[in-house]
Amino acid sequence: MKQVVLWFVCLMVTAIIAKESSNHMVMKPARRILTSNRRKLTEKLSKSEHNPYVDVSWDKDLFKLHFQGTQGARFRIGRSPKATFGEPWPLPQKYTVKRDIVYNIDNVNFKIIKTQNTCDILEKAIQRYEDIIFTFAMEEIHENFENLLPKTGSHRTSEMYLNAKGIRTLKIAVKNPCNKYPNENSKEGYVLDVNESGINLSATEVWGAVRGLETVSQLVYKYGEKFYIRQLSIEDFPRFRYRGLMVDTARHFWTKELLQSMLDAMAMNKMNALHWHIVDDQSFPYQSEAFPELSEKGAYHPSMVYTPTIIADIVEYARIRGIRVIPEFDIPGHTFSWGLGKPELMAQCYSDTGPIPGHYINLDPSQNKTYVFLETLFKEITGLFQDPVIHTGGDEVPMDCWRSNPGIQQLVRKLDNSWKTQELGKPLTAKAWNYFVNRVARMVKKIGEERGTNKRVMMWNEVFRNGLKIPSDSIIQVWFGNSKEVEKVIESGYNVIYSECWYLDKVQETLNWPDHYLCDPNTRKPGFEKREAMILGGEACLWTENIASESAMFYAWPRASVVAERLWSHRDVRDINEAATRLQEQRCRMKRRGLQVGMINGPDYCPPYTETMKPKVKVVDKVINKSDENTQIKMLMDQIKEVIPISVMENRKRKVRLKSQQETVFTVMLFLPFLMFTLLYCFLKIRRSKILGRIKHFIKR
Repeated sequence: MKQVVLWFVCLMVTAIIAKESSNHMVMKPARRILTSNRRKLTEKLSKSEHNPYVDVSWDKDLFKLHFQGTQGARFRIGRSPKATFGEPWPLPQKYTVKRDIVYNIDNVNFKIIKTQNTCDILEKAIQRYEDIIFTFAMEEIHENFENLLPKTGSHRTSEMYLNAKGIRTLKIAVKNPCNKYPNENSKEGYVLDVNESGINLSATEVWGAVRGLETVSQLVYKYGEKFYIRQLSIEDFPRFRYRGLMVDTARHFWTKELLQSMLDAMAMNKMNALHWHIVDDQSFPYQSEAFPELSEKGAYHPSMVYTPTIIADIVEYARIRGIRVIPEFDIPGHTFSWGLGKPELMAQCYSDTGPIPGHYINLDPSQNKTYVFLETLFKEITGLFQDPVIHTGGDEVPMDCWRSNPGIQQLVRKLDNSWKTQELGKPLTAKAWNYFVNRVARMVKKIGEERGTNKRVMMWNEVFRNGLKIPSDSIIQVWFGNSKEVEKVIESGYNVIYSECWYLDKVQETLNWPDHYLCDPNTRKPGFEKREAMILGGEACLWTENIASESAMFYAWPRASVVAERLWSHRDVRDINEAATRLQEQRCRMKRRGLQVGMINGPDYCPPYTETMKPKVKVVDKVINKSDENTQIKMLMDQIKEVIPISVMENRKRKVRLKSQQETVFTVMLFLPFLMFTLLYCFLKIRRSKILGRIKHFIKR
């Protein structure tokens, strides 16, 4: 009997040893995960702790991950940096935030309260943002590369959200009565405070309140099924008063809906001027009531026109978002399509034998009927577009036809000889160009005076480069010539809009938004403050010779967002790596609001939008007792199950199973000699005893 008991004990001991060894190996990876998450929870992960198999670091501004393995050379993987959540774009001038203090926003009972002046602009803004703030609130983006590394410390603990106090109000105070239309002197500054009393937004003018509401919509984020905002204080205002986007609807026609999407994107990025390059050589989509033949013969198609009603809708859509609409009718060049409906206004070209059949690109500056036509047209245009500025182009004016035209040469001979220009030994035909530009500028100013407003023109910097004597209140848009050109224009007493480095249609394979971000209208040379006052701002340009309307949003955004921050934020905001994470969030935020924007930093993703989001973290209902290890581990396991997506969890489970199988084989091989020795010992003991014979006898019976 003793031998039977001994044999049974030996088998049990062997089984227990094998089972415990196997269990120990299976739990080892899980304990590593728990340890990592415990560090995350208590924020005690030291900088010296690294994954021994990989060292991940960002590659400056190229946004590629560097991996340093234990063997072989280093390699890189392109990947966008992880997006922030609940951070503003563009960066405010003064932004103080406490990221470890959050407030829960009761979206069901949330109220927006107006405490001072109001108007249709503010009322409509409140209607928009009541929906935007909660429906499209951002959430944290899961980063799959984080699964390679130990969990880093985080301020977002369960306790922080569990203990978050609730706020239910957004109070808006606008000091001054509203202006109907924004202009270059509009005040867009605002002050925003978030504390226990609620969200408090104050502004001098309604335009600042509109910008502040956009900031609020970016600061509110979703965590689980609830909405939160951090404790913060913002004093914000734009660096430049003009922050524009130029769109070209002549080379490819844009629908009203596309233009409205552009305006929505501009409002999200606090841009305030839509420069509408509405007509050009290729088409004349502007439908004039005075001259209907211009669009009837000059538009691509009878349906591809901008009627007065459509234009009024666009101007109104922009107005309530605090955006100016500045039309451009590029003259005297870029007017070939004008001649399809009004050929008598075009300059006739001549050869040695006489006039050349057909018409050329330029308007004829020597005919009085040209100016009668333009005055009627501009009176109509200023009635639709309320902005005090009209862009009259003036760029890329070919002179060859003018030089061959007897009437234009006769005009040149009559003009004041005290003013001269340089045309490299050729006849001084640019004097006709100067005459045309000044007569049109005086015409626009006169039309404004008749309407009781101050009107002035904006022109491309060719008019300045060619030495034309243009009115002193003209605005020069510098599209080539870099900062030196800006300095020359300012020294001559003109206001400047800068665009040279912000052509969005120039796309390259490599990441190029850092170049846009670091480009600045003003240099750091002596005299900075004086130049800054003369620079009205800047403008991103989207020419569409090679960009179809279907892809316009993709090319424009979020690349134009970079220009928006440069023109709004402080000039010293130049950290590419810091900007990249907020820009990544801004891209996803724009997609979340339904805008078809492109990518910016390389390979990435944005969380799919759903109205009901599953909670990512199970918020505990009590503070963790650090002395209760088993309870802590269980709670951490619950958190892991909630935080990690199913696909990632299953992948880890497969890895753990594979690892445990490999380690089990190793364990069995390690204990196999001991197991064989034990079994042999037990067998010999049993064989020597009489119990074996008794068993055989029992079997035979």
